[in-house]
Formats: sequence, structure tokens, C-alpha cells
Amino acid sequence: MIKQDIMEVQSNFNQCYCCQSRLTGKSLQFAIRSRPFQNTNIYKQPCSICRNVMFKQIEQTRQIKNNTSNNIDYDKENAKLIVSELIDLLNDERSYRDIGIATEITKTVHLLIKQGGCRKQEIFAYPNLITSLIKLFNTDNDLTRLLTSLFHDLSIEKDGIRLLLRTGVIPILLQTLELLNDDVINFVLTTLRNCLIGLNNESAKEIQIHNGCMTLISLLIHRHSNKQMNFLADCLLRLAMFNTDAQIYLQTSKLFLQELVTILDETNYNKLSFTLIRMLPLLSSNKNTKSILIQFNIISTLERILHMKYDYKIQRYCLLTLRNLSDQIIHMICTLRHLTGKCPLANQARENIRINHAIPYIIKYLHTKENNWSLLKACIGLIRNLALSSNNLTILCEHRSVYKIGKLFFQMRTISERNEVFITTLFVFSRQQNEKLKMFIYDQIINSGCIETLTQFALSSNLDRIQQMSKAILDDLRHSDQIEHRETINETEKSIKIIQFLQT
Repeated sequence: MIKQDIMEVQSNFNQCYCCQSRLTGKSLQFAIRSRPFQNTNIYKQPCSICRNVMFKQIEQTRQIKNNTSNNIDYDKENAKLIVSELIDLLNDERSYRDIGIATEITKTVHLLIKQGGCRKQEIFAYPNLITSLIKLFNTDNDLTRLLTSLFHDLSIEKDGIRLLLRTGVIPILLQTLELLNDDVINFVLTTLRNCLIGLNNESAKEIQIHNGCMTLISLLIHRHSNKQMNFLADCLLRLAMFNTDAQIYLQTSKLFLQELVTILDETNYNKLSFTLIRMLPLLSSNKNTKSILIQFNIISTLERILHMKYDYKIQRYCLLTLRNLSDQIIHMICTLRHLTGKCPLANQARENIRINHAIPYIIKYLHTKENNWSLLKACIGLIRNLALSSNNLTILCEHRSVYKIGKLFFQMRTISERNEVFITTLFVFSRQQNEKLKMFIYDQIINSGCIETLTQFALSSNLDRIQQMSKAILDDLRHSDQIEHRETINETEKSIKIIQFLQT
């Protein structure tokens, strides 16, 4: 009988300090209090302690077993016994201040949580145990590592997250986050992320109240490992998703937005890219944020990502962001169109746009779909104004802006209210005096396929502005030095006249 009891005790107890026996309950308190209160090797106590504790524990185990006949759960009673002794040890000032004892208590609590069942539930029932341990956080490197591992395991399930929230663990983790080693930071970030996944709103509120966004952004700026930056970005994403205050903070933080665009532009780590791109549609829903993101050149970054990344989810989030930014882009392009048009400082505005290398980006908006006519119209009008400056013509021709406008004109020729926008722009280009650029412009007009449409307008009976400008463009092409240009105009004109004659 005694042998059987000893085997049961050994199967449930923690390791003793002098040998590989296992202790729990009163024996844990007895063993720990028997060692001197100094940081000596905790495994150098005499074996007589183990023997005394073992026989004492056998007697306690027998008493608990006798109670099971009265329908009292043995494991539950044993767990209560262990936890009560742990609390007594933490309440003892000498034990609490001894790092060695605190470390062993932390190991025991962690073991009980890992064992699950009634032992874990008993820990949940005594939040003061966690409250006492969190006060020792960041006092000793080994103890801090043990505690972060303990908190991480608690954050895996909702009851554990509630315990972390109730005991004030999250504020202390945030306060000490920047002071920790990298391996410990990863544990802390994973714990915070688990909390945000398990209890979205409650965890996000707790983190934001204690300046969580500011702390996480600060860490992001210091550029740790890719894995760590991905954890940081994911925490920030979930904060923005589940807490309005956090979302507003991120949308209005220029420092964070600039860092986000910079990291997206530089990183080759797909997980980090995906996390940051997921954040963009949410952030770009704010009007002021749109201007800031455009200012930090997010458009070219998204364009590069769209060409490089083949994952449909990444493409989807990029396109959602561009859709959100589009109305702000229209306002910006309309403003530039007015500044480069009849404004007293129009010439200076045209030069500034060229000097700041913005013309290629403006031309790219000509690829906008036809159903977004407002953006296309504003963009074509801005290009027309830029063409009034001879310094801009070379860049406009190099990027085939005339060809693209002519092609759009040919595609939309049946929509009468849009014709004037195209024809006035082509007219401005055809009036240029630089002989070398003229040939580029004429080539692009002819190759775009819009000559037939221009000829139809020129031969129409309507004596309006569209007919006059169409005639003027064709006259300029007839005076081209290249025979091919003149022949193309003459042949097209003959064909149109024959068709009109046959129709009559």
C-alpha cells in the first residue's frame, strides 16, 4: 500500500531541489522553505528533505483519497492544495523577494496550466496568483522569459485571455515591450495578437487605452526582424479593425503612414507585405489619410506590387485601396488642371509639375476605365494644359500621351459630349512649332486610329467648334514633311467622301 502511494505521489509532484523526486502541495512549501534565502544552487539541498516531504505527502494523499468516497474529486482537491500553497509562498515576503523561489513558483503555475483540466481551472479561479507574478516581470531575465511563456499559453484560450485582462497583464507587457530581448518580444507580440484574435473588442480597447498603437509603431520604426515586424503589423491591423480610436490614431499618424509606405516599398517578405496591404483599404477610407498616402507616393508602390505579386488577395486589396483613393485623385488632378490653366501662375505650375517628375504618373491615369469618365476628363484636361509649355512636350511625347488620347478618342467617338475634350487636346498638340516633336506628334495621332473620326467631323455640315478644330488638325497633318502623313490624310478623306456619297 505504501509503495503504491509513493508511486502516485511521484506521478503528480514537481521536481525536488536535491533529486528527481516530485513534489506538490504542502511538500512544495516545505521543500522551498527548507532552503536558505539566497541565490545558491537550488539543487544542493540534502536528500533527507525529500524523504521527510515524501512521507508527509503520502499521509495527505491518503486523507484526500478517503474523502473521494464522499464524492469529492481527488484531482480537484489536489489542485486546490497546490494553488493554496503557492499563494501562501507568494504572500511570504522572504519567498516573494527570492528570485529562485519565484522562478520555481512560475514553473509550477505554468505546469498546472499545461496539464489542463481542474488544475488549470484552479489557476483561473485565483487571479491574485497571476497579479503577484506580473509584478516580478522584467526583474530577472530568466524569470521574465518564463512569465512570457506562461502568458502566451494563457492567451491561447478565451478564459486565459480574460484572466490576462482582469489581472492587468497587458499594460505591463506594453510598458516593458521596448526593454525586452528579441526572443521575449516575439512571445509578447504573439500573446497580444492571440488576445486580439480571441477577444477582439475587449483586447483592442485595453491595448489602445494604454497607448498600444504608439508603442507598436515605435517598435516598427526600429526595424526588427521580418517575423517580428509582421507580428507588429498584424497587431496594428487588428487594433484598427476592432477599435475606432486606434483606427483614427493610425489614419492620422503621418509617422506611421510614411513608415508603412516605406516598408511596403522596401520589403521582400511576402507575409509582411500582405499584412500591410490588408491594412490599406481600412486606412484609406479616411479623407485626410488619402491625401497623406498620395503625398507619400503610395500609388507607384501599389502599381509596382500589382505587377510583381500574383496572389489574387494582394491584388484585391491593392485595387480596393486605389478605388478608395480615386475620388481624392480626381480632386487633386482637377486642382492641378485649374492651376495650370487660367491661373496667373499657370506657367510656374506647369514647370513645377515637370520638375517634380509628376508628368509620367499623370499620364498613367489615361489607363483608367471608361466608366470613370470624371477622372479621365480631368487627366486629359491637365495634359492639354501641360502641353502649352514647350518644356513639357518632350516628356509627353516620350510617354506616348498623344497616342493614348487619340486611341481613347477613337474608342469613345460615339459619345458626342466627350468629343470636344479629345479634339481640343489633340489640337493643342498639333499646333506645336518644334519640327522634331511635330513628327512624333503626327505619328502618334495617325497610329492611334482617330484620323477617320477627325475626317468625319471635318466634313460634317455642322459649322461648330469641333468641325473647325478637326479641320485645323488635318490641315496641320497635310503640311507634314513626311509623305506618308499626307497620303494617309488624303486617302482617308477620299474614303469618307465616297461613303457619304453612297449613303446619299
